[in-house]
Amino acid sequence: MIELLDSDRLAAKFGKWRGAIVGVCATLLVVMAAAIMKLVEIITRARPQLQSPIELMPGAYWFALALVGLSSVLWLWAVVLFYKDQVHEAYRDAAHRHNNRLWENNA
Repeated sequence: MIELLDSDRLAAKFGKWRGAIVGVCATLLVVMAAAIMKLVEIITRARPQLQSPIELMPGAYWFALALVGLSSVLWLWAVVLFYKDQVHEAYRDAAHRHNNRLWENNA
């Protein structure tokens, strides 16, 4: 997940589509949070003595909320990267910086 914040490496690997890649990863986090909530709902329906799903697994709700919060931050980062790459072509400088850094570390 930390690799998504290394925009220079993403620029070297994906070019001007690095923002789209980060956006897809953010979407996958939201899908995972929705799956967790659906699983908790299914388990809750199996136990009718519980009044609310939060009584069963409060940690699952906090985890899903944290995933949604993280995906919101990643979406903002994806929009910024997408804008910078499409309008200003910043991915070229970032990829060049990444390649130079690799070259200096290997020398």
